[in-house]
This record gives sequence, C-alpha cells and structure tokens, in this order.
Amino acid sequence: MSEILRQNQTPEERIKQQKREWYYRNRKSVLKQQKKSEGRKESKKEWYDKNRKDCIEKSTNWINENPEKRQLTVKKYTLKNSARTKY
Repeated sequence: MSEILRQNQTPEERIKQQKREWYYRNRKSVLKQQKKSEGRKESKKEWYDKNRKDCIEKSTNWINENPEKRQLTVKKYTLKNSARTKY
C-alpha cells in the first residue's frame, strides 16, 4: 500500500516522507542531542542575562505569595537529593 502511495508522490514529497520516518525512528537520540547542544546553552544564557532581574523578581514574588507550596518544593528537593536516599 505504501509503495502505491510513494509512486504518486513527487520527489520532494518522498524526501519529506523519508525525513519524517527517519526522525520518528531516531527521535530520542535527536532530542537528547538537541538538549545538550552548545547553541541552546548559549541562547538560554543570553536570554537569562537579559531577563535576570525579571526572573528573580518573579520567583521572589511567587515565594512570598505561596509559602506552603515553596515549603513542599524544598522538602521534595531535599528528599530527592539527600545522602540517605541515594544509597
């Protein structure tokens, strides 16, 4: 069935289909590679440098408005990263 569909495709459509299939097969490794890319790190760093004050202000406001949620978040973090739970 797929062979019949491919016969009716133009070369550009066939290439698009092949790329889509390749990405679907390799999406985990592609996403992992994108996550670790240097360009992504640089763009995130530049964005944070530009918006540093806003980020800190937003997080401080959230902490002040939601002390219970903050306490839960800190508790989860310490449990997850404590030395007793790692061994």
